[in-house]
Amino acid sequence: MHARSPEISRREVLAYVLGGVLLALLMSWPLALHLGERIPQDVVDPLNQTWQLAWGGHALRTSPADLWQGNAFFPVEDSLAFSDSLLGYAPISVVFARGTAGALRAYNLAFIAAYAMCFAGAALLARELGLRASAAAVAGVAFAFAPWRMTHNGHLNILSVGGVALTLFLLLRGYRRESAPLIVAGWLTAAWQLSLGFAMGLFFAYLLMLLGALTVVALLLRRGPRLCRGVVVGTALGTLLFLAATVLLARPYLRITERYPEAERTIESVDFFSPPTRSLLAAAGESRVWGERTRTTREALPFAPEQALFPGVLVVVLAAAGLGARVLSVRWRIGLAVGLLVTAVLSLGTRLGTTRPLYVFLFDHAPGWNAVRTPGRIMAFASLALALLAAAGAHALQDAVLDRRGRHLAEPGRRRTAMPMALLATALSCVVFAEGMPRLPQPDVPARPAALDAVTVPRVHLPTDFAHDPAYMYFSVADFTAISNGSTSFVPPRLERLRQDLATFPDAASVASLRELGLRAVVLHLDRAPGTQWAETALRPIDGLGLTREQLGDLVVYRLTP
Repeated sequence: MHARSPEISRREVLAYVLGGVLLALLMSWPLALHLGERIPQDVVDPLNQTWQLAWGGHALRTSPADLWQGNAFFPVEDSLAFSDSLLGYAPISVVFARGTAGALRAYNLAFIAAYAMCFAGAALLARELGLRASAAAVAGVAFAFAPWRMTHNGHLNILSVGGVALTLFLLLRGYRRESAPLIVAGWLTAAWQLSLGFAMGLFFAYLLMLLGALTVVALLLRRGPRLCRGVVVGTALGTLLFLAATVLLARPYLRITERYPEAERTIESVDFFSPPTRSLLAAAGESRVWGERTRTTREALPFAPEQALFPGVLVVVLAAAGLGARVLSVRWRIGLAVGLLVTAVLSLGTRLGTTRPLYVFLFDHAPGWNAVRTPGRIMAFASLALALLAAAGAHALQDAVLDRRGRHLAEPGRRRTAMPMALLATALSCVVFAEGMPRLPQPDVPARPAALDAVTVPRVHLPTDFAHDPAYMYFSVADFTAISNGSTSFVPPRLERLRQDLATFPDAASVASLRELGLRAVVLHLDRAPGTQWAETALRPIDGLGLTREQLGDLVVYRLTP
C-alpha cells in the first residue's frame, strides 16, 4: 500500500469543485436564474423527485421516525421507498425544501450539484492515478458531461453518481497513504452514494465488492510488510458503517418487495429495455452536436430514452491514446480497459447473445439484481473508466506535443511549459464538453391552485395517471396533506383498483372505494380534464351518493359526508 500518491493542495481541490459548479451552471443556463419557477427536462419524473426531496426534508425536520411514510400513495405504507429516496440530498432539502417554490429550489440545486460532484470526483481520481492537474480536468468533463447522460436529465437519481468517483479517490488515496481517516471517509462516501438510491447504488455495491475481493487477493499474494494497524482499523470501521447503512436503507425496500411481489422485474422487461449494440452510436435527441446527426440510429431503437449510449468521439479517441500511454502503469491501463469492456457489455443487458447467459445468471442469482430493469444505466461506470483513460490520453498528448523527446515537463527549468499544457488541456476539455452539451428543456412548473388550501383532508386528485400525478405530488408539499395520487414504475394494487373505480366517479362503487381507503375528498382539475375520461365528470349527478360539490376556480371539490 505504499504506491506513490501525489500531493493535491486544497487550492486544487477547491478549483475542481468551483470548476464543476461553473460548468454545471453553464450547461443548465439559465436555470440558476429561475430556481423556484422552472425544472430541467420535463414536469413528470422531476416533479416526482421534487416531492421526494421535499418529503425527506419535511420528515427529518418534524418526525424522522416517519421518514418512509410519505403523504403520497395514501394509505399505502413506506411510500418513499417506491422510488429512489435521494436521502443523500437531505442537507439541501432540510434547508431549502419548504413550500412549493422551496422544493423546486432544492431540486434544482441538487441537479446542479450532481453534475459538479461528478466533475470534481473524476478529476480527483485522475489526479490520484498520477495524471497532472490539467489533464485530470479532462476526466472530470468526460465523466460529468458524457453524452449518454442527457437522456437522464429528468432522473436525478441516475445523474447523481459523483459519489462513485469520489469514493474510489478517497479509498485509493487512503490505502496508498495508510490513512485511516481517509479510508473511513471513503466508506462513508460510499454509504452516502447508496443513500441516493439503489438504481445506481446496487451496481456500485457490486463494484466495491469486486474491487475489495481483488485487493484481498493482491494482499495475499504480495510479499512485504504487513498492513499497518490504522489501515486495518479504518477498513473494519468503514466497512461496518457502510454495511450498517446498507441494511438500514434496504429495509423499507425489502418490505415493499415482500408486500408487493409484482414489483419485481421480469427478464422480459429487461429484454425490452436492454440496448442493442447500435445504441453506442445513438446520441440523445437533446444533443447539440450529435442529436440530429444520429437521429436515424436513435429512432430505430426500441426505447431511446434508456438506450442512447453514445459516448462521444473525442473521449474515445483520447481513451485509445491513453491505452498506449505510459503515463499510467500497465496494470492500471489493463484494469481500466477490462473495467470499460465489462461494464459496457453489461450495459447492453440481454441483447448480446454471447453474454446474455451472464446477465441472466446475475438477474437470477445476484441479490437485488432482479430489481433493475434498465441495464443501460451501467454505462455510468463505463463512462468513468473511459474518462480516466481519456485523461491519460490528454496527458500523453501534452507530452508528445510539448516535449517530443519525452522528458518530464515538470522538471526544473521547464516551468514555462505550464501555460501551453493548460491551454491544450482546456481546448480538449472544451471539445469534450461541447459533445456533452444538451439543449436542456426548462419548462415552467404548473402553479399550485390556491383553492387547495381549503382541502386539508385525505384526498385524491382527478385526472389521475402517470403523467398527471407528479404535479399533485408537487402541489402537496405546501402542507403535506395525504393524497392517494402517486407516480412510480409500478402502482400498488390497492391504488390501481381505486383508479379503475374512479373512472366512473361519481357513482356508488367509486364512493364506496373512497370510503374504504379513508379518503374524504376528491379534487377534479377542470383545466386538466379535457381529453381524459374525466372530461364530463363535473356534469354527472351526485344525488344520494353522500357527496357535496363545490367549485373553487378551476377545481371542483367533492367532499364525502360522514
